[in-house]
Amino acid sequence: MRIVHLADLHLGIRVYGFSLLDDQKHILNQILEKIEQIRPQAVLICGDVYDKAQPSSTAVSLLDDFLGRLLQCGCKVLVIPGNHDSPERLAFGASIFRHQGLHIAGSFAGRPEIVTLQDEAGEVDFVLLPFLRPAMVRPFAESEEINTAAAAVKFALSQIDYRPGRRYVLLTHQFAVAGGSLPQQSESETIYAGGIEAVDISLFEPFSYVALGHLHKPQYMGKDHIRYAGSPLKYSFSENKPDKTLLQIDLPGTGDAVCTEHPLRPLYDLRVLRGAFAELMAEGAKLLTADDRARFDYLKVVLTDDDVLVDPLPNLRQYYPHIMQMQLEKIGYDSTEVAREIDGDDLISTTPAEMFARFYASRTGQEFKQEEIKIMQRLDIKGSHELRGAKQ
Repeated sequence: MRIVHLADLHLGIRVYGFSLLDDQKHILNQILEKIEQIRPQAVLICGDVYDKAQPSSTAVSLLDDFLGRLLQCGCKVLVIPGNHDSPERLAFGASIFRHQGLHIAGSFAGRPEIVTLQDEAGEVDFVLLPFLRPAMVRPFAESEEINTAAAAVKFALSQIDYRPGRRYVLLTHQFAVAGGSLPQQSESETIYAGGIEAVDISLFEPFSYVALGHLHKPQYMGKDHIRYAGSPLKYSFSENKPDKTLLQIDLPGTGDAVCTEHPLRPLYDLRVLRGAFAELMAEGAKLLTADDRARFDYLKVVLTDDDVLVDPLPNLRQYYPHIMQMQLEKIGYDSTEVAREIDGDDLISTTPAEMFARFYASRTGQEFKQEEIKIMQRLDIKGSHELRGAKQ
């Protein structure tokens, strides 16, 4: 059986205030084109379909169009809610859609929903396990203690009547770990250290393939058939893998699942741009003249200049309109270190000009130049007598 594994669409997301709706339309169209070529029997969407529990009308319309076109491709579509989704809202109309080949799991009701599909080798049971917190499972567990995500998942999976020799595929949206190995995480998701949120892959032993959602970097966990599909777009600058992929799984009648990655190309990339202000302005002018679409990429700009710059952001946005973040590389400092260096006695004995000079040196790693010293001497810095009087 051929399967496509998707997760973490986050439809309607805004990154640093920028809407990525057009980018999501672009990538969903690309996914549909590849699905028409791959011709899977089932498409799995493993949680965080929306970015918010109450999605915008545009995000809902986008999902409606995507699911409708998926069904037109002749494949079954299986969806579970993630921690960003409202299970009740996502599963609206599920009993009606089921007859069209669209299976959407709602809230956990004591045991996972199972959808059975068939290929030439026999039947495959798809276990739809929505995102679980311990509190969601406790009402069904009676005397069992459910205090961790692992205990919640273990209980839910124990409710399945497994049959020997049968193929099982799990859709789940949890923080999976492989023994002591943690997965790769990114800034666009909640950062976990394990512990109460961790679900070890040893719980997934009965499954021929485990389709994970929750983390945005595509990766396998411990074994090749236990995988995070990752998000179809980059949602943070910590996602340094150059390309996102569409994950195809071929599940044989016996033996191991075979995974194939198909590259996805975003409308605009999300990347870090580093350099001196003048260099970036000159490069931006060249991109504008050449009508190069790369100037519309979503950027974190890291300026390497030594000198203080006046309004660099609006100037750079003339050429790079999608700057999301800007950082001055030479102006990085640890405020706690500065605080430790300047104690109470220093505040009494140090003039405001001297204080500012030390602050400048702590941030830039450089001493004042002669011209800057002259400027400081001409300034009438207020507040020194109040500061000293308060300390005496």
